Amino acid sequence: MGAKVKLSIGIVLIILFLNACEKRVTSNEYASTSPLIISWTTTSVIYDPQQTKNGLSLLLFMNGNNYQCKQFMSQTLTDTAVVRLINESFNIARIDPLSDSMVLYYNNVPISSSSLAYDIYHITALPTTCVLNTKGEYITRWEGYQTPEEYITNLKYARDHY
Repeated sequence: MGAKVKLSIGIVLIILFLNACEKRVTSNEYASTSPLIISWTTTSVIYDPQQTKNGLSLLLFMNGNNYQCKQFMSQTLTDTAVVRLINESFNIARIDPLSDSMVLYYNNVPISSSSLAYDIYHITALPTTCVLNTKGEYITRWEGYQTPEEYITNLKYARDHY
């Protein structure tokens, strides 16, 4: 092969490579496949009435070793419609009631996760979602596993009626 042919093939390959790179960079094909994730917050945000919030707050009491919690995490909390609704309309914090890790309660008072669950909210089932107003005051709760459709129904009701 002559030098001119090799140069021509090299130029064609470079043009093809650059064209492929341009298509990949400007394409939106990856934007639609990236999973949505919940924007978790902390209890210090939920209990502070001075904090700017989306609206109502959710305290989600769950433990990763509990079967219903695992189902809820893998099926309900990964559902695109559930994630969008939570991120657009709620503040949400996850609490492990079997943990002694410290969280902040009203006036930034530290309290263990287990005390918050059992002494303050009297949690008896997992998972449990407690709904709080913008001041961090308890409104209602939902106990046990819920399908994405059931959870969306409850979230929309809470958003529209409390």
